[in-house]
Amino acid sequence: MEPAPRWYHTWLPSLHISERLLAYLLGSMVYTVSVGMVINHSSWARWTWGTEWAALSGLVLGTLLAFRNKEAYDRWWEGRKLWGQLVNDTRTLALQIRAHARVGPEEQRRMGELLHGFALALKGHLRNEQLPPALPGVQLLSPAPSHLPLHLAEEIHLTLGRWNHEGRLDGTIIPLGWTARGLMDVCGACERIRHTPVPSSYRALLRHGILVYILITPWTILMDVPLLEGVGVTAVSFYFLLGIELTAEEVEEPFGTEKDDLPLETYCDTIGGSMRQILGNASTPFVEDSPG
Repeated sequence: MEPAPRWYHTWLPSLHISERLLAYLLGSMVYTVSVGMVINHSSWARWTWGTEWAALSGLVLGTLLAFRNKEAYDRWWEGRKLWGQLVNDTRTLALQIRAHARVGPEEQRRMGELLHGFALALKGHLRNEQLPPALPGVQLLSPAPSHLPLHLAEEIHLTLGRWNHEGRLDGTIIPLGWTARGLMDVCGACERIRHTPVPSSYRALLRHGILVYILITPWTILMDVPLLEGVGVTAVSFYFLLGIELTAEEVEEPFGTEKDDLPLETYCDTIGGSMRQILGNASTPFVEDSPG
């Protein structure tokens, strides 16, 4: 099968929640058709205030959805900025070491491994992954520290302190220390996002509202319009209503492995490539453009 033309992907990009969305939408459409058949085969009186109820409930749900979507996207966007900051901090620290530290190629390479290893350890820490027994900068460490990013940050600070004690930093320990501190600033901010979910009451209230809206709206619409038109109207309404909620659920945890989550592997490859270019670390190929 020939690949789709470029304009297709531009105007109709992939919807990563499509399978779940279609499943929910199909269930709501089956319910809507059932409601329409009941109405068509009954002599119930018209629901005179149904239109007003649908408009009012839609307004309330829209307000809740706007808040929910903003909170979820803000978490994703902050995670993106933090990993972009990590890319910049590691590059800056590597450039400072190369310019001001009077150390040999082997020690430079070792520092590059520590910085690359910190990024890989942070990725695994945020995803609760089982880390390999050997990372750049941490070879066959057993037992593994409970907080590996903290251990690697400590190694970086101890190395800088040792170089300063040996008089090999040209008096630049203060800017180097502040740049190295940024590593744990990023780690702590990412942990805050990871371990502080959106309050469950907001999510529960919105989902209760969506459920009530889906259950009642077909009764208000199909009282006034034919079945086919009513199903079309509710399908479009439910599609966007459910789609926004599922998308918010997808992006509110930005450090996972879903398609809409942040590409942490790309960030780590970017950092590893930069370390290779600056400090001679050959752990990964150089990546020109950082996603941060």
